[in-house]
Amino acid sequence: MSVTSGRETGTRATKQPGDRAGREVPAEADPARELATDRAGRLADLCRELEGHGLKCRLLGADRSMVRTVHPGTGHAVIVLATPASPDGQKGWSYLWSGGGVADAAAPARAAEEIARALG
Repeated sequence: MSVTSGRETGTRATKQPGDRAGREVPAEADPARELATDRAGRLADLCRELEGHGLKCRLLGADRSMVRTVHPGTGHAVIVLATPASPDGQKGWSYLWSGGGVADAAAPARAAEEIARALG
């Protein structure tokens, strides 16, 4: 639920093209917000796995859209992104990192192992 005028309504006002006053739109009708929330959740899952490998992990960006991971022993670091395989995210997600790293976001433990090896 979101808040409009200080009370819970289950909807939120959004500015629509041609609608200067804004109109009530169900909160679940915002696909960009849904993708951002899904992305942040997948990156948080990855962070938990990375920390299990002894790596330092920090979510970055206002919408937690990327992860900075550092190997404390070597000082090597990498930025990891999560991206949907299709515009709506229905075909799965992938983790991407520099050096050509790619892993299926459905398996964050496996991705963490690959990232740990790359930073080790």
